Amino acid sequence: AVQPDGAVLLGGQFTSVSGTPRTRVARLSVNGSLDLAFNPGTGADADVYAVAVQADGAVLVGGAFANFNGIPAGRVVRLATDGSVDATFATGSGANGPVRSIAVLVDGRIVIAGEFTSFNGVAVPRITRLNANGAVDVTFNPGAGADNTIYSVAASTNGSVVVGGAFTTFGGLTKNGITRINLD
Repeated sequence: AVQPDGAVLLGGQFTSVSGTPRTRVARLSVNGSLDLAFNPGTGADADVYAVAVQADGAVLVGGAFANFNGIPAGRVVRLATDGSVDATFATGSGANGPVRSIAVLVDGRIVIAGEFTSFNGVAVPRITRLNANGAVDVTFNPGAGADNTIYSVAASTNGSVVVGGAFTTFGGLTKNGITRINLD
């Protein structure tokens, strides 16, 4: 993900950047060097698949991890601009499977998608929308959702979301890997 100032956030399977320990999350300065001011501590305990930036500079990270910097994270976490875990992002137990993609909507809400079927104990069909505080937005109802993994979500300026993945149906309709869902 690219921040407004041009810094680049990385996520993946790596354990160091240019010889400096950075476990699966790092930030590069505009000149491409590791930004030492962004320190995610011990990072994620499993792969990171998604990184997104909120308007305030906070960083959303999703993946297969259960813990981030030694703190239970439920496969999605928000980091402050310095890389520390934001404890105010209260996701509870989080997703019961990997989070593959994250999109930040213009109103600040967050769409996450992946392989999960529940989030903080709420049944969700591989996609859900979170409020800015990390709680499931119960006004978002994708019906039956996707019948298989969602690998990508992209937010439109009108609030709709385009999703892509290995699914053949979404909401009970044949969609063969791509569909657009409305704000609700």
